[in-house]
Amino acid sequence: PFEGAPSDLNKLEMATYFSYEKGVFTDPVSPVEPYIPCRTSVVFDSSDPKDVKYGDHPLEYPTSGTLANNDVYCVGLYPNENWTVTTDNQSKTTSFSHVIDGDADVMWGEQIAGSHQNNFPPMKVEHLLTWVKINISATSAKAAEVWGDVTDLTIYTPNDVVKINVSSSAKTTIEYTG
Repeated sequence: PFEGAPSDLNKLEMATYFSYEKGVFTDPVSPVEPYIPCRTSVVFDSSDPKDVKYGDHPLEYPTSGTLANNDVYCVGLYPNENWTVTTDNQSKTTSFSHVIDGDADVMWGEQIAGSHQNNFPPMKVEHLLTWVKINISATSAKAAEVWGDVTDLTIYTPNDVVKINVSSSAKTTIEYTG
């Protein structure tokens, strides 16, 4: 799992989605300047603010036209890859799903908003999986000699997918399905 704060030695690379519509996040094939809406990647290597780019192009708040000074919305996802994204433009909701594979940590940065007048607040990233600590005990110290070493541990769960539902009108919900 990712632990601690991002630094040069502890980098956090997240998929980030930007949109002009709250709750509606898409991955357009060819976004045009100022490159919103889009999906891009941000590597956090400190707690300092980051300039975000789409490829080599910086994302910028629109300062002219019909979208000037409107809010821009952003969410963050870790790991950077292998998310299934489903957007319903009518209900203004987007669902992000990721398989729980037992190896990858899964984290989520809640939807935040910014504009030309008001920069984005810091994104708070939360772990979506549970860490499990297993203790094995016995009534006798000789049990280890009889049992031998524990060589494998398997935890079964009926749910192997985490699904994040982001909306324009309701609080984000997290579901475990599969």
